[in-house]
Amino acid sequence: EGIAGSGKSGGVYDMTVRILNEIKPDLLDNTFLVHSTLKNAQESLGKLKLKGKAFSSSDDEKNEHDLIRYFYGNFTEDYKNHVKLVNGNLVHDFKLKEDLNDLPKIIFVDEASRYDYVKMKLLSEAA
Repeated sequence: EGIAGSGKSGGVYDMTVRILNEIKPDLLDNTFLVHSTLKNAQESLGKLKLKGKAFSSSDDEKNEHDLIRYFYGNFTEDYKNHVKLVNGNLVHDFKLKEDLNDLPKIIFVDEASRYDYVKMKLLSEAA
């Protein structure tokens, strides 16, 4: 536990990267990192000395959830039209992009809970 910016995620990422560099460094050849803003994600990649792509989870409407947009070509602002509640589960019909040729072996996501609000909002609207 700690305040925002105290280094919680950075410490976990750093330790993970050091361990992987010792046992299987090729896993870090192409790393994706998601943070609250694109700037934070880029800075984290730099501090960890990793090659890969930086993504924002909630930077602004243009970049929000851009990791999801990276994988799903038809994930747009009308994503609610692609999601249905079936037996209490969210089912989506997003189509994976066909030209995904640089997939990472590792994806670091800071505050995965940032993605939960999409699910919770859809569940509440479907109820």
